[in-house]
Amino acid sequence: MPATRIGGASRQLLALALLGPVMVGPLRAQSGPPFDSSATPGVTSRSALYLAGGYPDFNSRLDVVLPGLGVALGTAGFIIGEQARTVPPQGLDPGEISLAADRRSLGQGSLNANRWSDWTRNSALAFPFVVGLLAGEAGGGWAAFGQRAIVYAEALLVSQSSTMLAKNALGRARPYAYLPVGARPIHPDYDVGRARTFRSLPSGHASAAWTGAAIGATEHLLRRPRATTIERFGVGLVAGALAGSTSALRVTAGEHFPSDVLAGAGLGLLTGTLVPLLHRGAVPSPTLRAWVQMTGGVALGAFFGGLAGG
Repeated sequence: MPATRIGGASRQLLALALLGPVMVGPLRAQSGPPFDSSATPGVTSRSALYLAGGYPDFNSRLDVVLPGLGVALGTAGFIIGEQARTVPPQGLDPGEISLAADRRSLGQGSLNANRWSDWTRNSALAFPFVVGLLAGEAGGGWAAFGQRAIVYAEALLVSQSSTMLAKNALGRARPYAYLPVGARPIHPDYDVGRARTFRSLPSGHASAAWTGAAIGATEHLLRRPRATTIERFGVGLVAGALAGSTSALRVTAGEHFPSDVLAGAGLGLLTGTLVPLLHRGAVPSPTLRAWVQMTGGVALGAFFGGLAGG
């Protein structure tokens, strides 16, 4: 991808953020009036509550603040700009890498891992919609799908704008910049003359993948309160595997240090979990037991995904 201050994905997210407030009104009107248990005696479960208009619940203040925050963070990242340096033929000095785990990851540079990380990231981004369809998206109609897409866009905008701001502010060199010329993979992504070389922390692939995984898992908890333990564990397992393998593949590709992907994962998990919860409306919070079941699946999936991508 060409070295630009705001990439194509960021521009698309910005467009979604600006369109979001315009779309909220019509979509909310299609979904019907707010849920009232006294006026809707037939609705007795949280699953039915979703179809009655419980999730997502849009709030004019919240749905201005979240896109506004994303735009502000992205604008700050643009103003800061990218921090580029000249990389000598022998590579940068590994002594400037403070964490031992990061130093041990030097020397990797798999082009296959680089390519596969795009596929796993994209799969993680699609994960919430796949889970939505399997969990009964048809019952909510296109209005429900559109509402969830707005929530998703808000979460991605915040996570990716935060990622871009941190990348530009920290200006950390990618692992391949510490390798001599002959040890670097021959591919444009490993060209140390590009500004992206100094945009390592946090990992954008990891933050995007974990945002998608967290949204899919959190929405499942909100929409399927009566799901079995196996169902919750299975959803978490797939979410963790997709996001965990993406993170591991970025390290194997020599594009990121372990600390980069951990930071990206933290950003993704935070935004991907909080944004849906902020839109839960009248839907009760998931039980502690449900969270534990889902989290167990995510943790195990991330473990196996890390092994597969490492």
